[in-house]
Amino acid sequence: MPVSGADDELDAIRAIFFEECTEGLQAAEEGLTAINEGEHSPDIVASVFRAVHSIKGGSGAFGFSALLGFSHRFENVLDEMRSNRILPRPDVMQVMLTAFDVLFDHVAAARDGSTPPNDEAASHALDALLVADAPAAAPVAAPPPVAAQAAPEPEADEMGFVPVVIDLDFFGDGPVADAPAVEQVAPWLVHFAPSATALAHGGEPLLLIRELEEKGATIEEVDLSTLPALRDFDPEECYFGWTLRVPGTVPEADILDCFDFVTAHSKVDVHRDPAGMTAPAAAPPASAPAAVAEQPVPAAPVAAVAAALPPLPAAAPAPAAAQSGQTVRVELSKLDELLNFIGELVIHGSILSDRLQPADQERIELPELSRLTRQIQDSVMSLRAQPIRHVFSRIPRMLRDLMSETGKQVVLETSGEMTEVDKGVLEKIGDPLTHMIRNAVDHGIESPEERIAAGKPPVGRILVEAEQKGTRILVKVIDDGRGIDRARVRAKAIERGIIGPDAVLSEEEIDGLICTPGFSTANSISSISGRGVGMDVVRSNVTALGGRLEIHSVPGKGTEMCVALPVTLAILDGMIVKLRGQRFVLPLTNVVETIKPEPGQVTALTGGSEVIFLRGSYIPVKRISDILGLKGGEPDEADRSLVIIVESDDFGHVGLMIDSIENRREVVIKSLEENLHPIRGLGGATVLGDGSIALILDIDALIGQPKGQAKSAYRGLAA
Repeated sequence: MPVSGADDELDAIRAIFFEECTEGLQAAEEGLTAINEGEHSPDIVASVFRAVHSIKGGSGAFGFSALLGFSHRFENVLDEMRSNRILPRPDVMQVMLTAFDVLFDHVAAARDGSTPPNDEAASHALDALLVADAPAAAPVAAPPPVAAQAAPEPEADEMGFVPVVIDLDFFGDGPVADAPAVEQVAPWLVHFAPSATALAHGGEPLLLIRELEEKGATIEEVDLSTLPALRDFDPEECYFGWTLRVPGTVPEADILDCFDFVTAHSKVDVHRDPAGMTAPAAAPPASAPAAVAEQPVPAAPVAAVAAALPPLPAAAPAPAAAQSGQTVRVELSKLDELLNFIGELVIHGSILSDRLQPADQERIELPELSRLTRQIQDSVMSLRAQPIRHVFSRIPRMLRDLMSETGKQVVLETSGEMTEVDKGVLEKIGDPLTHMIRNAVDHGIESPEERIAAGKPPVGRILVEAEQKGTRILVKVIDDGRGIDRARVRAKAIERGIIGPDAVLSEEEIDGLICTPGFSTANSISSISGRGVGMDVVRSNVTALGGRLEIHSVPGKGTEMCVALPVTLAILDGMIVKLRGQRFVLPLTNVVETIKPEPGQVTALTGGSEVIFLRGSYIPVKRISDILGLKGGEPDEADRSLVIIVESDDFGHVGLMIDSIENRREVVIKSLEENLHPIRGLGGATVLGDGSIALILDIDALIGQPKGQAKSAYRGLAA
């Protein structure tokens, strides 16, 4: 049993590590993108370095050797960049962005337990940066000729250099006595004492010591003064302290960086040790050849070159211990459970409201209870909300790849990055947004030559913006490209049998054809488009989230694609309707208007279908009771029923015939899939104020089913 508990605890710590990796990758990507766009500030470079450094430290603790090795290489280059020894030139940033992609794949492989990615090319590119951008020492003058008897048969290497004796009098009393000497810099003494609870907070002292040893550190002393007797020893506590000596040429900031994430639970002291300075080197032996003694000495040894570089940015101040309690990491499942309990509270509040008379409601302060419940609900939902910038941050890297593949030039603008969206929505909007961007670049934005010929600037423009309007989040992708060629779209749709040659479609309906499964106007299949799945995926995913996709295009000017999504997937604005004596919830996002048909306004057609004539056009009418196979109750006759006009992504405007409307209210969505297979046409269930259960209708799925197709599934559910 103890082993199982330890394994569970290790799994929990590992899960926290990967959550921190996700946050670190987001910070690194945002920082690298900013640097690539010209924002080369020390703070940004330092933030990227810290993110990669944190990933490296954790990967070593969990034994992810492949991730550890690559992140260490990446960190080395970032260390040179933050010291301004490597500058963010375009070729350098291309390597850095590619390395980030590989690091991302390494983290994913470690998390999933899969084979690590092949990082050989990226590793070589990083190593090449360290070599190519290393500061060069001043050249050494060629040695003068030496008599044959003084230096018999010197052998040159393949580069033409002649070996010489290396014990030059760099630090003697000769002409270069004033030159700075590496050994004359006092070494650092580092006292590191983790707290007893350091291990419980994820600290790994030996990893930090190993990292310092890579910088040339040696252990001077191990402090065992707090080590208890064996009977009192707790293997989960840390009782040791260390004193290490680090070469004085290592910048203090580099040493402090090693302890960035443990200062809240450790004592760290770094200071110079003048007593540890190395004595000057002895004079060269008298037997050294005179010719060698007269060799010119480099004007600036390595230490002097390093000293001449711009100073390193100051290390970020260590977070105070008190600040560590300001945030708490909570599993998302616990928030979901809390939100579910609050939903139950809302339901029971509705039940009380329906059963009590108004006077009784006031007496027990039910309105105040409802208000407080709603405030708690809003607070918990806000805990699940995250800025959409986490999704927006992926776009620049994708756009760079698309520009490289297509040869087009595009500038990206974003707006509303801090708009908050429920985490459940945020996780599922990434794929639709990716396809929208790809569609805008491949089909919308013209080549530079086409744009110049059309009187446009050669660089295209794509705007991605987000905003909240009421209970909806609007995400728009707007380009200034060629727009939708409706004649070509129509011709392709006829060619593929999607519409008939005589079909009469509005401009909006033609634009909507690009979302038809398998539809594409591309002449050939490429890595970007041509298979007809892009916009179909967008509409399918958006519809599954309870959202809507709208497309507006002006030929020659550009296209706007707007996705409207619910702020949360837990609550729905619904209309309670009755069908054959049973109640259902109709999502208000689909409702356009409600009509009481006049006699003869609903017309039956050959084949059993019906239409309603409204403002000069015919709209198809569906009887939901027939689709679901409902029995009992009064039949929904056209002359005494209501028709709700809804907007469907797949079928445009459609009329739904119902018996009556009870009211409108917000309902808490309960999933059916926990206990049942997915039922097409039903999006979930909710508990109404009287305690009864009402099913939530999925409009697009329901309209697309022939009469009676959902009958068996619904009857099984009702039973």
